[in-house]
Amino acid sequence: MTKDTTQKDINPGTRAFMQLIVALIVSAVFPANHFAADGKSGAVHNYGKSGDDPATKEEDESAILANDDIAKNIQYRESTRYGMTANKTPVSIYKYKKDQDGSKSYNFDIARLSSQDRTPKFEIKLKDDTIINSIEIYPERYYPQEALSVSRDKKTLTFTMSEHLPYCIININGTLTDKNMAGVPMLAIINDPPETGKPDLNAGNVLNFKKFAANYLKDHPITDQVGKECRPPGTVTDTSRNTNEQFTWHSEAGKYVSQNDRNVQFPNKRVRIKNDLSEAFQAALEKVRKSSELDTIYFPAGTYIWSGLCIKDWDGSGADGKLNIYLDEDALLVNRLQECREAMEPAIGIWNSSNISISGRGMIDGNGSYTGKMDSGDARDTPHQGGAMVVQSTDITFNDTYVRDVKQWNWECHTVKNVTYNNIKGLSPYDRAWIDGLNLTSGRNVTVNGAFTLGNDDTFASGHYNPSDEFPRRFLDELDRATGESKTQMEAMKNNICAAAAIYNKERLRWDTDDSENISVNNTLGWSAKANNVRLGHNTLWKGEPGKYSSYKLKSYTLNNFNSVMRTSGIAIRAQNGVNRCYPEYESLIFRNCSFAGNSAENAGIPAGLDLYSFNPDTVIIENCWFKDPTRPFVFRNIRNLTLKDVYVGGKLLTDVKQSPITIEGIGNLTFTANGKEVIQKTLP
Repeated sequence: MTKDTTQKDINPGTRAFMQLIVALIVSAVFPANHFAADGKSGAVHNYGKSGDDPATKEEDESAILANDDIAKNIQYRESTRYGMTANKTPVSIYKYKKDQDGSKSYNFDIARLSSQDRTPKFEIKLKDDTIINSIEIYPERYYPQEALSVSRDKKTLTFTMSEHLPYCIININGTLTDKNMAGVPMLAIINDPPETGKPDLNAGNVLNFKKFAANYLKDHPITDQVGKECRPPGTVTDTSRNTNEQFTWHSEAGKYVSQNDRNVQFPNKRVRIKNDLSEAFQAALEKVRKSSELDTIYFPAGTYIWSGLCIKDWDGSGADGKLNIYLDEDALLVNRLQECREAMEPAIGIWNSSNISISGRGMIDGNGSYTGKMDSGDARDTPHQGGAMVVQSTDITFNDTYVRDVKQWNWECHTVKNVTYNNIKGLSPYDRAWIDGLNLTSGRNVTVNGAFTLGNDDTFASGHYNPSDEFPRRFLDELDRATGESKTQMEAMKNNICAAAAIYNKERLRWDTDDSENISVNNTLGWSAKANNVRLGHNTLWKGEPGKYSSYKLKSYTLNNFNSVMRTSGIAIRAQNGVNRCYPEYESLIFRNCSFAGNSAENAGIPAGLDLYSFNPDTVIIENCWFKDPTRPFVFRNIRNLTLKDVYVGGKLLTDVKQSPITIEGIGNLTFTANGKEVIQKTLP
């Protein structure tokens, strides 16, 4: 078993101080009402199945997800590998398995509970009689081997959850970097605080969406038929090459095609299933908008099929008033197969809006695995669309929001202000491209207070501006270079592709149009199969007019108790400079109480690479941070004020530069200490 020696290398005074600081941090970022008493401190609530209304025992509403009209294999089944109790209460565990044979995308089973107890005792049994030969629990710094107990018959694991984080990942008989673990899932545990603030479904300010939607479909039944016209021919204009030049495109008429057709391209649309609630939700928004009393849309227990939680142009700070969306814990909101491959249908999309909160313990399923199989996705031919997208919006709050199986990035925001994420989840541990955990692309005053993400790309990224600007520009660029039959085929597609971009992706160049400042990420755990633990400044680009360009700035970033574990990654902390023609003006990068594992290159590259043009951040702090591999180097260059305080490598406190390769060059003021003692002064010998 892997040994974690962190605790042994901390003297008692420092350990007590660290525990006090962490306790203060946890109480600050998880509000007190998140820990309201529920009768007794050790009581555990098991969520169980999603999408089934327990009041209708004769009907399993979630069974609709097994219907081929939606997606094969989307109904999550109970684990056949793990059984578990928390404080002696049985907890349901579900397979996050999307491939029929489980050969690629079956990495996790998920257990979810809620309890006032921040340190519940777990007992985990292997159902298939597998012998437990080794255990790793992530983040490893919080789970030293001496804290784990295995039964005499080696079939049961017992341990207590760390007080520092309400999420953990258990790996039995494997290691973090194993590449052949698919089909032998790890177990992820989520321990939510008890839910508070649940609205009264019968209150005068609350719209019951289940009843509203049923009535709406009675009055507006879906009558789509294969072969009928779904949209007329049209003409649109767009700056399709992302310049000031306008282009005009004449698109053809579209027809409805079968729900099961693959690669449905604009202008055609799939026929909608009879219980598609996309239009019903937009009608509900309009009802609330026009009402002087309604301000909350409540999703009771049950399963809902739609095009995603789409809110556009909601003036919540003005005429429309504050909007609250609430999801009952047994509500399951599932994305349909989108109308065509070019359509913009993320699991959550908030555009040009303000003063909105989304709360509740229900699940939002982006149906990304099935959509990806049915429609090819490429930046050349389709727009970027992720899980929870907030674009050009202000004063947005998420409380306990749970998204899974999203199409691209789990959580993202673009040119936002005052956005808060409390205890969110983004669980998409599947073998698909572009599934970041947290991609806080651009914004000001963006705060994460608790997050658990599973993905297949960066666990945290920022500064990746304009992620959708290749569609349709790249298609047109490739058309310019094409010859022969390929050129003929692309010419035939050109009008429809560019018209689709003008309709679905017209605002692409307005997604990221501001500096980023005051980004704060607290108490998180992220796992990914590949890419980067932290990636900053990948595509920040330039702003201004030709001849007067200046760089976008990535100002103040603070990551506290941020924990990233990856099967394989490059640099643990990667601050990029000069990548994709951009030179972000970093100001303050602060990492406290963080842990990083799985990187195969540097533990820190600030900057990554040798391009130092315009790179001179004012402040970089790495304090009480834990890096798994002591053989990976640290690189720090051209920083005005650099602080390295109580850094751990391989579980041991870094007290001598010989413990880990380190480069420190061009530093203005350096503070490098361990347990209060100076490690080095100005420069390395």
